[in-house]
Amino acid sequence: ILQFQRQPENMSLNSYVWDVSNPNYADLELHPSSPLVCIEYNPKDPHILLGGCYNGLIQYWDDRKGSAAVDSSPIEKSHRDPVYDL
Repeated sequence: ILQFQRQPENMSLNSYVWDVSNPNYADLELHPSSPLVCIEYNPKDPHILLGGCYNGLIQYWDDRKGSAAVDSSPIEKSHRDPVYDL
């Protein structure tokens, strides 16, 4: 790992989804296993979000089930670089 790729100690991994009409409070807080690089809503089910992580994993969330990811790609079959687009 190169110097610029290291994660600072005490850095939060949490990501937040905001409603621009109510910017005072986040609508949803996500707890990924690695920092999220990209995220998309499922166009057919607005409760499902898919996220690409810095460590190459792809995870998905169901906002009806809370902040933890519902499932994640297995590390053996994941990308070896950050996922920048889904």
